[in-house]
Amino acid sequence: MERLELPAIRSLVQTEQFGSWFAEFTGLQARLGMLQEELNELKLKRRRMLFECDYWRDRADESLLESSRLRAEIENLEADAARAEAEAYRVLMRYENKRAEVTELWEKIGVVELRVDDYRDEATRNRIQKKIQPELNRLRDAYGAGSEAKEQLWDEHEKLWIRSAEASLTGPEVAIQATRLEQRYADLVAKAEGYRKQADELASQVEEANEDLTAVSQALDTLKASANEHFNCLCHREFLYWLAGDDRQLVYLVPLIDNRHDYNIEIRARYLYQCGAEEGVAHLAPVPVVNDDAEDMSRLREIFEGLVEAL
Repeated sequence: MERLELPAIRSLVQTEQFGSWFAEFTGLQARLGMLQEELNELKLKRRRMLFECDYWRDRADESLLESSRLRAEIENLEADAARAEAEAYRVLMRYENKRAEVTELWEKIGVVELRVDDYRDEATRNRIQKKIQPELNRLRDAYGAGSEAKEQLWDEHEKLWIRSAEASLTGPEVAIQATRLEQRYADLVAKAEGYRKQADELASQVEEANEDLTAVSQALDTLKASANEHFNCLCHREFLYWLAGDDRQLVYLVPLIDNRHDYNIEIRARYLYQCGAEEGVAHLAPVPVVNDDAEDMSRLREIFEGLVEAL
């Protein structure tokens, strides 16, 4: 970086060499912007793929967990059906025993009643009836209690069979649900792996885009370094700087890009501006028109006015 007078800077930025350098810089800068945008899109797309992969993998795990719960429920249902069936058989045996016992009591009651009917004499019948009545009452009470116990056993047996049937009927339906969930698990795992594969492919594209971006950034750095060497300036991010030859507090600069918003004035690429050495680009101003330029404009104006009068 050297001190240069304003006329020298004006001449320099009009040279073919500077124009070629600026065109190359503009092309690389545009390429850099395109690559950055492309890289951002690739990264965003890859992140979406990874999100989809994780999301569907979580849904798959939920399906697998639910299917495992249903499989455990099936085992419980089968065990409960087996227990209920075994208990129903035991109760049925008790019922059959009780039914035989009640039947035997009924037969005994019939035998006792027939013994009374065998006597034709009413007095004898009354005497025998009175004699056997306690035994008959005992048999009838035992028969009533036995019949009630028999009915209770049958009700218990029916409940156990219903319980066994319900468990047996429910099990296959639950098994179908579990199979459906296991198939859903397999489908969702495949879906998640599909997104994972896309994310891996995008990772390769991101790596390639990063390499291209690095190459363009290095080319820009090299180009900026060449500007420092060939144009005797300081080339930073968006400006070329020259120290004014006759004023230590004055700096001339040329923007490398157009910018309407970030500075105190609107700036345009390849135009000359100036700033204070301490303030820098915090306060920019256009380079004022020099006297020679003003005199040239005055002469041109006089020539133009003379032509108008001649007409």
